[in-house]
Amino acid sequence: MKTRVIACENYMAECDCKKGRKGTFWKECQKCGLYKPLKGGRPVRQDLRNKKDADFRRRDFRKALQEV
Repeated sequence: MKTRVIACENYMAECDCKKGRKGTFWKECQKCGLYKPLKGGRPVRQDLRNKKDADFRRRDFRKALQEV
């Protein structure tokens, strides 16, 4: 499941959705079929998965070189 970190066009506030849904950002909005990301919206948090994975691979590679 892809995490939706940009607010939806229908999301006004926590527990308040224009479409009448529950509107809880980290629960209901992640599964909502009416989700449309806000144009020009900034992410709630940064997606650091690729950066952390690259750092891990770099450290692992250096460790492997030191052992040889």
